[in-house]
Parts: sequence; C-alpha cells; structure tokens
Amino acid sequence: MADLPLHHVHQDTGIAQFDVFIAGSGPLGALFARQLVDNGHNVVMVEIGDQDTRVPGAHKKNEIEYQKDIDRFVRVIQGALSTVSVPVSSAVIPTLDPSAWRIKDPNKHIISNGRNPYQRTYNNLGAQAVTRGVGGMSTHWTCATPEFLKRDTQGNVFERPVIYEAVADDDAEWQLLYNAARSIIGTSTTEYNHSIRHNTVLKTLQESYPDRNVQSLPLACHRLAEDSPYVQWHAADNIFGDMFDPAKKRKRNAKDVERGTFVLLTNTRCTKLHLTPDTSPDEAQLIPNLGRYITEQPMAFCQIILRQAEPTSKALVDDVTNFDDKPDWWEQAVVAYQEENPKDPLPIPLQDGEPQVTIPASYERPWHTQIHRDAFSYGETGPLVDSRVVVDLRFFGRQTGIQDNRIIFENDIKDGYGMPQPTFVYEPTTEFANESSEMMDEPGLALHLGGSTRLGRGNVENEYNASVADYNSQVWKFDNLYVGGNGLIPTAFGANPTLTSMCLAIRAAYKIHQDLSAQQLTAPDPAAPLEKTPEDWVMWTNDATDPNLPDHKHLRAPHRRV
Repeated sequence: MADLPLHHVHQDTGIAQFDVFIAGSGPLGALFARQLVDNGHNVVMVEIGDQDTRVPGAHKKNEIEYQKDIDRFVRVIQGALSTVSVPVSSAVIPTLDPSAWRIKDPNKHIISNGRNPYQRTYNNLGAQAVTRGVGGMSTHWTCATPEFLKRDTQGNVFERPVIYEAVADDDAEWQLLYNAARSIIGTSTTEYNHSIRHNTVLKTLQESYPDRNVQSLPLACHRLAEDSPYVQWHAADNIFGDMFDPAKKRKRNAKDVERGTFVLLTNTRCTKLHLTPDTSPDEAQLIPNLGRYITEQPMAFCQIILRQAEPTSKALVDDVTNFDDKPDWWEQAVVAYQEENPKDPLPIPLQDGEPQVTIPASYERPWHTQIHRDAFSYGETGPLVDSRVVVDLRFFGRQTGIQDNRIIFENDIKDGYGMPQPTFVYEPTTEFANESSEMMDEPGLALHLGGSTRLGRGNVENEYNASVADYNSQVWKFDNLYVGGNGLIPTAFGANPTLTSMCLAIRAAYKIHQDLSAQQLTAPDPAAPLEKTPEDWVMWTNDATDPNLPDHKHLRAPHRRV
C-alpha cells in the first residue's frame, strides 16, 4: 500500500492511522462510531452523499411544514430515493424530432440514472432504492422500531435470529440488546396518547380484534412538550448524540476514558480497502456468500376513510363529540377547536396527532401490520380529501433467503457515483409467496432488503456454509472486516428491521473494542463459542448517572434563530 498517497484527513488530524474505518453514515454506521469513539478509539467515516440537513443526520420531517401537512413529505421521500437497478428499454421515442440523436446500435443501451442492461424485468426488485447523504434513510424513515418475533416453543424460527441455541441464553441476550437499542434511538409507545384519531383507531381495533394484540406502534420520537401537537422524529443524529459538538470533543465516559477523534468525510467515495484475510487471497472464494440469500418484504397497502354512520356499526367520526366515555383532555380539545373553527364540519382538531397503531406478527399470522397515517413514496391523499379521516393500512410480509436470490455487482458498469452497478436476481419462494397471498395480496414492493451479508453460527454447518459473517458481524476469515445493516439479518422478517440491526451493531462494536484494546486483531473461529454481551458494555444506555446516557429531549436546544 506504500504506493497509495495518504488522504488529507491524516494531515488534518495528525493521526497517521485511524483505528476504525466506517463506510456509510446511516443509523448503523452512527451506532458503530458512537460506541467506539466514546471508548477512546479514533474513527473515520465516509459518506458518498452530502450533509443536507442543518444538524448532521437529522430527520427532515421535523420541519414544521411537514408536520402540518404530512402528505407534502411524500415529495421529500421521492426526491431522496434513487432506484438501484432499472431494466433498459427501447430508446426510440416516437414523439421526438426525427433528426434527434438516438442509439444506432440495437445492442447498446443508455446506462444513466440506474439503467442496467444486465437487469431483467421479471426477477428485479424494481422498487429497491437507496438514499445517499448523511443519515441515510433515517432522514425520512417512519421511525417504527418493533422487536422481531422470536422462535416458538417447537424451535421454529420466525423473525428473530438465533444467536444461542439455549432458549434462556438467547432470550436474555436479545432482551439486553433490545433494551439498549431502544434507549439509543429513543423508542416510545406513549407519544400519541393524547391523539383523538390514534385512540379512536386503537380502541376500535382492540374491540374488534381482542385476540390480535393490537397496540400502539413503537416509534423513535418524543413530543416537544406535553401539550404540543408536534413531535421530534429521531434519526441518525440522535445516535451520533453530541459527537459533533466542538465542546464535547474530549468528553470522558464513565470509566474516565477520553473520546477518540471522529471525522466524517462527506462526498467521499471509498474504492479500495486493505484487508487481512487469514487465508490465501483467492478473491472469488474470500466471501462466497456475499450478495446471496437476499430477502425482501412483500407489502400490501390500502387506505380507508373513518366511518361516518351506519345503522349496525359505530359512527367513528360522530363519536368524537360524544364525551360520555372520553377523558377530559379529549373534550377540552374538541370544544376549543369547534369554538375557534365553527365553519369546520369535522370536529377533529387540525393538528391532532395521526393514528400510530400496530398488530405485531404472531405465530398464527406471521406478518407485521401498521395502521397509521404517514408519508411514504406513495399513498398521498391529494387536496380533495381531508387527511384527518384517512387511515393507512400496511401489511409487511416475509420472504426467506435462498442461494439463487442475489445481488451481482457488475465490474464493467458503474452507477452515477462511480460504484459497481448492482443487478438483482430475485424470485419469491412458493412458501412465502403463499403466505403473502394469505396476508392480503400478491407481493411486490421491496422495502427493507435483507440477507446480503447474512450472519450465521459457526458451529451450525448449514448456517456457516450459507453466511458471510458470524454473530459478532465479523466476516469469516478476516481479522479486520465487519459488516452492519439490515443485510445481516438471515431470517425472513416482516417487521421494521432497524432496531434488530442496531442490536447486532452493539455486539459487533464490543468485539472490535476488545480487539483494539488488546492490540491484537483476531479472525472469527467457527468452532469457538460466542461470547455474551456484558451488561457493562451497554450500561451507558440506561444508567442515569452515565455522562453518555442518551437524552433525546435535551440533546440540543430548539432551532429558533439563524
């Protein structure tokens, strides 16, 4: 590597060699950085996109205009997403001037904007898209953070991966990790307790489906004040915490260890990594399962309008003004709104919080359901419909990973950022296609791509042979390469995966910290038992006396001046 010039970051910081390099600044990259920097390690992170929010990695939905009109945020999401792989089609446009330029060779195709001549339509994940920028997709995500459904008493795995074969050990490990991850991202189920629409939908579904465990959707957010109509949506900036605060650069943790140096390089592309495999560098065999066994989330979506009145059914909208069984805050909100807006025929206040309800996956119905109102890249109501009476129903199904379902990174085609162009080869398996059909409708939309860097247990032969890394997220055969993100999840899942991916990043960061502290990098041993995450490693996430305790409500002062 002596022939490669050093990046200017080394001269700028005076650091000849950083301890850790992280590619990507989304919530998982942020979590790796936060844990390692707070434990004294020097970290450099690169992001191929730019910082396009005032606070690095902040949620764009926190802008007041989108909280007042959620449907306007649809355009923000559409603008942020770039489709990964688009099959090419004829470049002949009959309405153009006949003298306009066109391709003369029928065997050649335009390759701009994700167009991919290797991509076939029938086995593409056509909706798969990426967000390039500080914070990644967390700058526009729904903030839903449910847990995965664990294996049943017969040992059947549903969503949550199995780290330890012993059920008690596995449950304890996951609970430790989930508790830490919820604190780090700031998950809550109570921020919509004083929403009329939320309580109307929640109560109606609980009464109609008493056996479905209908509950409030866990969300990474907090209400700005007790009676405020607005919430602060959490994103990668909440995980970074105060790492960008110049006054906190030398902050010490509970063990009196000074923070390491952290540098985030934007608009920076990493094209080569110096890795140290513990075997001969046969490139084709180093990571044979990379990009294979991918999974997607088939989805069904519809919108409904809250019922006005029917002879045999409850009139949900009219019941808003029936205060006999309503709490005081409900009556006060409706009366005050009607007095201020006598010409509005709808009694629901304009800034009443949207419904945020879920029916979690179960063994009988292993799909995740969200009944809410939110902005996606589809599903806006339009100006002729009052969004206050619209409810979105989203059903997220599962697909298992098989070897032939894969991503291929083409060597002879580059995307718009100069990186190898991905090609998808994917077809749903019959078993899970039928499950999706039972869920509601035919599968189609890929939301959370999984399995591309899947984890496996080294002492379980079929998992080891089909995985990229161990359950410390360390790539097999390498002593200095780790992976992170939703691609690690080896199971079929319907629920939002971010919280579970955070759990895996907590384990991985601990292993990296161990190796760096011992000044000895070790490759994963498939035969060695996996170490449990010590409580001491995650103590900072829930200890009120710890200087690094996540404090989302007081992370930074409200922005009220320029």
